Amino acid sequence: MPRVSDGAAPGTSAETLASISVPDRLETVFGAMDFFDGLPLPDTVTRGYDTLDLLRGIEVFLDCVPGASMVAMRRGLREVGIDSHTIGFAAPRCSSAPRVLTANTETTYGMTFLALDQDGPTVIEVPGDSLCFVNDLWQRYVTDMGIAGPDRGKGGKYLFLPPGHEGDVPDGYHVVRPATYGSWVLLRALGREQSLLTARIYPLSAAADPPEQRFVNWAEADFNTVHANDFSFYEEIDTLAQQEPPAALDPERAGLLAAIGIVPGRPFRPDDRMRSILDTAARTASGIVRS
Repeated sequence: MPRVSDGAAPGTSAETLASISVPDRLETVFGAMDFFDGLPLPDTVTRGYDTLDLLRGIEVFLDCVPGASMVAMRRGLREVGIDSHTIGFAAPRCSSAPRVLTANTETTYGMTFLALDQDGPTVIEVPGDSLCFVNDLWQRYVTDMGIAGPDRGKGGKYLFLPPGHEGDVPDGYHVVRPATYGSWVLLRALGREQSLLTARIYPLSAAADPPEQRFVNWAEADFNTVHANDFSFYEEIDTLAQQEPPAALDPERAGLLAAIGIVPGRPFRPDDRMRSILDTAARTASGIVRS
């Protein structure tokens, strides 16, 4: 026979009851929230959803600044004529005219963005004695090239394959597989402009007869590469979410984006209420970042 006994009854203290109960009115930084028998009243329900959307918007901003930065960088470079077949550079050095975060006045920079969805497999030939790297469009590390890369600063050819590429891969390249179609390519040549101008980027389909390389010197150009700090920040993130493979984004951030209406394959059309909340969220979060 099973042995059955009555459970102990240690009681519930007043402090415990206070910690688990809902007061009739709760004063918060978002305003007063009123309840009846633990249930929120209509105005409190509305305020609760507004608060939840605001907090989600702030969290999306803080988690997605790297992606928005990449979208803004690519847009800025395109405005001065730098596409996936063109290398932009700053010679002799970057001035204060371009709005480029963290750029210094001592380095000969080269920049471009891959467009593997348009160009297919793409080759980059890096200069010798260079320090170069590639980040994907969420600003995650992809590879080093040059001194820190597999060519060890001797110069080499890197082949970037689109996500999901299953075709044949030719020999003679350092093969790289980014998670996104777009990737930020940063070239830093220790031999300065003369060395940087030996870099090349072209589709693998043109490898037998690469086109003449185009360069644009943006050292003195007035253009912006900094992400927005208002509602349009979320439009920058939506651009990224719509253009890149959904698998390129981790489930946690994908869920946060979906919570504010950014979902791959769906239009991002927040109503006036949500636009206002997200504008406030971006401005609040940008202030947090600066503090």
